Amino acid sequence: MKIEMGESLFYSWLRHVKECQIVQTNWKTSPQWTLIHEEKLEEVRITT
Repeated sequence: MKIEMGESLFYSWLRHVKECQIVQTNWKTSPQWTLIHEEKLEEVRITT
């Protein structure tokens, strides 16, 4: 239950404070996928 509450809080923060239009919680990339622009993705993940 704590994880669900944390996810909900983080989701709300992204939507309302950071004004993200697309938010997906509890999602991971497949290790089989080839990432393009991995450095840029990491930069966005850290700053957001």
